[in-house]
Amino acid sequence: MSFRHRLTLLVLLHLILLQLPICSDPSLGPPTDAAALHLAYEAGLWQLLDLFLLSEDTQEGFFAEAFAAWLAEHGGLLSSTPGYNTLAADARRLTVSPRIEIDPTYWPIVQRLVLVGQLETAAELLMLHPAYRELQNPGMATQVESIEVVYQLLRVVPRFSRAGSSSSGRLGSMGTLTDDLVQFGRERAEWRKRVDELWAGRERLLAGIKKHDSAAAQGLAGILCLLCAGSDNAANAKKSFEYSSNIATNWVELLTGVLLWKYTTLQPQIHLRQLLATIQAGQKAHERDSDGAFLDFLHELLPASADQEVQSVVSLCTNSPYCSLQFVAHIFDVLRGHPAAERIISRPRPHYGVDQAELYTLNYAETLLGHADTWLMASEYLAWCPVNGAAVMEAVIDQSPFPVQDERMALKALALAQRHGLTAAAAGLCRRLGRAAAQDGRLGAALQWTMRAHDPAVCAELVAPLLAQVQQLLLEQVGLQYCW
Repeated sequence: MSFRHRLTLLVLLHLILLQLPICSDPSLGPPTDAAALHLAYEAGLWQLLDLFLLSEDTQEGFFAEAFAAWLAEHGGLLSSTPGYNTLAADARRLTVSPRIEIDPTYWPIVQRLVLVGQLETAAELLMLHPAYRELQNPGMATQVESIEVVYQLLRVVPRFSRAGSSSSGRLGSMGTLTDDLVQFGRERAEWRKRVDELWAGRERLLAGIKKHDSAAAQGLAGILCLLCAGSDNAANAKKSFEYSSNIATNWVELLTGVLLWKYTTLQPQIHLRQLLATIQAGQKAHERDSDGAFLDFLHELLPASADQEVQSVVSLCTNSPYCSLQFVAHIFDVLRGHPAAERIISRPRPHYGVDQAELYTLNYAETLLGHADTWLMASEYLAWCPVNGAAVMEAVIDQSPFPVQDERMALKALALAQRHGLTAAAAGLCRRLGRAAAQDGRLGAALQWTMRAHDPAVCAELVAPLLAQVQQLLLEQVGLQYCW
């Protein structure tokens, strides 16, 4: 991966985030307008492409954590109310609920948070259980003991992640982070053994809490079941997958859970396509409160990205309603960071005589040319089109009406032409500005622009009336002198 291409992606993401409204927290509600929602889609897709095609985390085995971090940040895009992160919103709502234990969504939300790796939020909600406020009550103390067992499992779970990485920052520090694969494998195996023991003895473990709060007993049992995903006991693992399918609201959440709790070090290029087929078959009947159209798009994009099929990724994004022309124009700058991309991107397009990157850059530049605020930006894009860019830019500078309407813009256009060596276009622009000034009766400005065009004939034509007037004045003065 080239640092330059990664930097290009980070700049694009920064520019998108700058355009999003300041109060665009997806847990507070959906974006207020279509433009903000479109930017949210593009920010999510840029990060997804980075994760699959450029990120060193994926290449070094940290894909599961990184994908879970992506879902935590962009999960609102999967919602039936696009852009509204209902999981984060429900968690926020529960934190201020006066009677959290009687809310029917409490344990399903906690379980769903555990499934997708948002352990800090799940632990926070566990600690809000009213049993912690009434420890002097023997019945409540028994409940706390049961909750604490599950809480401690989450607190010490080994996670294969770099401390201080963006994914660990997004998911929080709950658990024990390590980037040593051998150490992780050893510690996770011991942790899984403990989970299996607790699952086997769950009736005894939860007997006390079941007497006072059957919903809590079922909720804690459900969390233990989720954590059995990587169990060596095939029956336990199967039951965990079935339970996870019921908890997840869509196949992306289920995939995240399977990655985190079973295939933690999975290499997507080798195994993800096969895993996706299993996940989607197991989840389709349970899908709810989700945006089916965007999930269908991801259903095609994820395997293509995992298999490093650059052409398929380009085609999907080009034809997707979630990707603007600007997105498509820049996707080539980012994808060129992938070793296999250049050969595909530089392939000529029949009937156009240019490669894909130039074709889509020209298409995007065309959309910018019709507006006074963006036509100069279009010229900057044309500079990246080696075949037709110079000719199109020359035609734009020569024919655009905008420089003639604004002298400041005219100076910028002139500087642009000179910077790119378009001498003829610069001279043509100066002639146009000179003619416009002459028509307005601004002879000085007209002469100045014409001189910049290095056009002595027009200069002579402009000054001819002035010279004739001077000559006439001189002759009149000479005549007066002879009269005296």
